[in-house]
Amino acid sequence: MVAKKIPYHMISKVRYFYSSKFRYRNQLKMIDRRCKREHAKINEAIKQKIPIYFIYDRDTSPPTYGDFFYFVMIYRFLQSNTADVTFIISESKQSSEWVKSEPFIKKLKQDQNNIIDKLSIQKNKKIKIASYEDALRIIKREKSFLLFRSQIENRDSIHPFLFNFLNHLDFSEHESIFFTKEEISNLNKIENEPYVAFQFRYNKEYGFDRNLTKKEFLKIIKELKSIFSDKDIMIVSDKSGCEIAKSWSKSNNLNLLFSKDFSENFLSDISLLAKSEFYFQFKGGGMGLIASSISDLNQVQSWIFYGRKEAPFKKNKVFYWLKNHQIVLSNKSLNFTLSKIRYFKK
Repeated sequence: MVAKKIPYHMISKVRYFYSSKFRYRNQLKMIDRRCKREHAKINEAIKQKIPIYFIYDRDTSPPTYGDFFYFVMIYRFLQSNTADVTFIISESKQSSEWVKSEPFIKKLKQDQNNIIDKLSIQKNKKIKIASYEDALRIIKREKSFLLFRSQIENRDSIHPFLFNFLNHLDFSEHESIFFTKEEISNLNKIENEPYVAFQFRYNKEYGFDRNLTKKEFLKIIKELKSIFSDKDIMIVSDKSGCEIAKSWSKSNNLNLLFSKDFSENFLSDISLLAKSEFYFQFKGGGMGLIASSISDLNQVQSWIFYGRKEAPFKKNKVFYWLKNHQIVLSNKSLNFTLSKIRYFKK
């Protein structure tokens, strides 16, 4: 008798339950406490109107676009609350992760510099690129507040805190930190007929359980074509992801668009996402948070959570600020996630 394969979402749910309830329960509590303390400290610094610094330390951060965008959103929140806030990109000795693929890392650095430059709030933008040592010297010149100071000074990573930290921030009076489709669309001047954006993740180096299988890919395309029969479907992915999706598309006679035929950098990819009529994502992908931050973008997403560091706001609402047309779920099956698309059928 052949054992029946357990669906990934059931494995994820078991992992999340076990991790959050037992193995990683204390770690999650520690992260949550730290986020609350930093939230209280930042509120006090804003009230006292002292200079605020926020450091992105490349040596202690993973070389990914998605993780960097958490820094972008928090910087925008700080900008919306105070005029005197500086974002510093620091690097000193290169960590092993940042030297594993030199061409990719060179492009990632360029893209990150452009992203924080173009997507920060322009009226009070203060951005510096400095070595780690110079960054600390800049901060120590004056009475100032450094977000996650102890982690930064000890060269500990702060990115594990940022997901939960975002859910502790009060955006009620600062809706301007969120993007609009029109604001982001201007980053890419290419015009297309109305289309649906489908984020396709296929990473050959890590996070294999967050890659889509061919069967899942075809099922999603079929459902999107059924619901949005009058619109094209654009696959949004990196170069290698687009190549995989193109091969699957060709072998199944699908007529799809691919982001890398219209875009050469990550900012343009974001613009293509914003120009879409609807956005879909399943399992994983660096565009998830970005799509969640576009306030008027209709979307359905389901992310994998392992219960080690991140705690979603609710099962059916990953971030507390999401509105009814921004459906972002955690650890849901493909069938359940696809069923949510039908709410957007006209």
